[in-house]
Amino acid sequence: MDSAHAEKVRFTIDNDTQEISIGISEDGIKAFLSINPSISARSFDPREIFEMIEDERIIVGVKRRQIQKAIDEVNRTLRPIRDVVIAIGTPILKGQEPYIQYHFRTDRQVSFSEDETGKVDFKDLGNISNVNQGDLLAERIEGTPAISGTDVYGKTLEPEPLPDVSLQPGAHVTLSEDEQRCYAAEDGQAYLKNHKVTVSAIHEVAGDVDLNVGNIDFNGSIKVSGSVLGGFVLKAKGNITIAGLVEGATLEAGGSIVIKGGIKGAERGKITCGGDLITTFIESGDVLCRGNMFIESSIVNSKIECHRQIKAVQGKGSIVAGELFATGGIECLELGSKIGVSTTVTVGDKPIVRKRLEELAAKMEPFQNEHKVILKAVDQYQALFERIDTLEPEKKESLLAIMKKKKDLESKLREMEEVKTRLLALFNAHTISRVKVHRTTHPNTTLNIGHVSMSVKIEYKNSCFSENPTTKGVGITPVR
Repeated sequence: MDSAHAEKVRFTIDNDTQEISIGISEDGIKAFLSINPSISARSFDPREIFEMIEDERIIVGVKRRQIQKAIDEVNRTLRPIRDVVIAIGTPILKGQEPYIQYHFRTDRQVSFSEDETGKVDFKDLGNISNVNQGDLLAERIEGTPAISGTDVYGKTLEPEPLPDVSLQPGAHVTLSEDEQRCYAAEDGQAYLKNHKVTVSAIHEVAGDVDLNVGNIDFNGSIKVSGSVLGGFVLKAKGNITIAGLVEGATLEAGGSIVIKGGIKGAERGKITCGGDLITTFIESGDVLCRGNMFIESSIVNSKIECHRQIKAVQGKGSIVAGELFATGGIECLELGSKIGVSTTVTVGDKPIVRKRLEELAAKMEPFQNEHKVILKAVDQYQALFERIDTLEPEKKESLLAIMKKKKDLESKLREMEEVKTRLLALFNAHTISRVKVHRTTHPNTTLNIGHVSMSVKIEYKNSCFSENPTTKGVGITPVR
């Protein structure tokens, strides 16, 4: 018979001849029988075992058939047996500890991404857990309670209490009323800080944005204490602040961008912001700014689109070469250069309005074409329309569908025509935006102001250029 040695035995009880012993496991869950016959032709009786069990007060899970089977084998073979399980209680059923399930990355390990071709982007480290306000960040998952057991003596075995866990909300995190879930109180990045779930609206980079930092795509604002090196991408739902230079990198901000060291575009990358852009200088840059632009020194050989004003009235305050467009006007100290480098500036909303008119025309075209088809169908079935109430239900339904489609299209086209009328009024109005140059406007500078243009042939000092609706040309007055 096989023996069982997996359990440690707490103690044993022996009969008078010590041929029979019963061992009790350390947890009291099992009783083991061992028989070591020492007298030849000795016949063992199961009653000896039962008496020992009764004397020991073992009352739970006694395996009488197993005992009989063990006795029969010893009597038949005269060989000893060891550690045969003859009683077994009910073990403690372990429970499942409650735990916290996080819905964001809790580690800061690098996770490179691959494109569809399998190429790895080593600039995209993927180590920011972006969250939006209201996002579920973590929840407490209830555990399963442990179930008590019973030893072979009938004593209840109580399980060890399971350790409990609770959510610890940190900054910008709200806890549900039942304290079982926590949510982001604002946009930003989620992380664990001192075991607390925390959201920060600012992602800070202590040095340069390089291969050690990688590209950043963040729901809040980004602050960089160093520079942003060429080829890297920073995207922020909020603002971006750079203490150093931006060198041929791509920046996208839903809010404003402040670059204290300046922009060296090197004809790479692009700066896009939904708010203001403030920087020292721009060289060979490509910028789209939906707010105001404030330049402390100069703009050189750059492509700029600004939906409000561009101001460069400090330091050099110069705009040289490139193409600049600002709906709200441009103000600087120097425009163009002494050596006649080609510089083009455009002010006013006409380019934007023109683009919107073109987009609207493209959007209207399919509706207009469909309307023509409907009108043709109405003409073709005019006779039927005149006696529509006398028609069979199917034909009547088809004609009513045509009329409904005609009505819907005409309503949509009227809406678009109203938008077109407003845009044309804007386009035809004269532009109040101006180009103000406090010092010198140099030759080979082109000024596009609303509907009029001017190619500068001579130097102008302290001049304000504007659209003159009377002369339909560029008016020039002193800067006030």
